[in-house]
This record gives sequence, structure tokens and C-alpha cells, in this order.
Amino acid sequence: MAARLRALVGSGIFERRQYSEHPARFEYHMTEAGRDLYLVILTLMRWGDRYLAGEAGPPLELEHGCGRPLSAQLVCEACGDAVPPGSYLVLSHPAIDIHAGQAEAQKRYNERVSTPQTLRTRDEVARFFDGLELVPPGLTYVHAWRPDPGDLASTDTASAHGGVARKP
Repeated sequence: MAARLRALVGSGIFERRQYSEHPARFEYHMTEAGRDLYLVILTLMRWGDRYLAGEAGPPLELEHGCGRPLSAQLVCEACGDAVPPGSYLVLSHPAIDIHAGQAEAQKRYNERVSTPQTLRTRDEVARFFDGLELVPPGLTYVHAWRPDPGDLASTDTASAHGGVARKP
């Protein structure tokens, strides 16, 4: 167990904190990176419970404070509704990493509107698709996503990343 804890600390998932000097004693706390892995661990646990648990059932069942079973599921960040398998996510998002002047232009725009927009990098937009199956051509410039024949929009006009993905 000590080797596993050292590996988790070394990976930045836990941090070791001393809580007693005599004798020296330590406790382990999840880092932000460790907390971000929580849903991944719950999802893997759910899969194992479903496909690998023997007749005795799952070795551990998690319970929410309300007393009901706890499980991870994909939900809409805006309304909180569950996203059932087979659902699609269609996303177009303004980009900060395509044109050098985009951030300044967006700042001026946001000063004039009641609902400001947040610019994101391609990698930040890609995180919205985590756990989903991207439909070809994947995450790309919006104008380049399945263009009609003869549509040759210049990359100089691109200002957003977009894609379509399906929940398996």
C-alpha cells in the first residue's frame, strides 16, 4: 500500500500532509487533479460492478447522503438533465486560439452585451466531448465541418471550433 500511495503522490493525485511530529504521522488528501479523476473512477467502478461482479454482487456500493445509491452519469451542464445513450451533442464554440486579435475583439464585444461569451482553446472545447464518440470529421473549424461541394471558406474567416458527438 505504501508503494501505491507514493505513486499516487508522485502522479499528483494525492498530496501528503504531516499532522503529527512525534511520532511523525501523515495523512493523504486528494489534489484538484485527483478530484477530477473521481467521475472516471466511479464510471470504471460501475462498469466493473455490471460486468465483473460475481454472484455475491459488487464488493462496494456507494451511497449518497440521502441514502440512495450513487453512480456517475453524463448530464447536461446547463439544465442538469441526464443524457441517455444514443444522444448527440452538437457544439459550436468561439475560439481564442485561431486569430491573434480574437481576444481583444471579444473583450470589446463583451463590454456591449448583457450575456458575454467565453473564448476557449481547441483543447478546452474538446473536453466537452469527453466520453462521447465524435462524428467525422471530428472537432474542427466550424466552416470546415462537412462543407458543401465548392465551399472553400478561408481559414482566415474561422472563429469557432465545432463538432458533433454521440453518447455511446
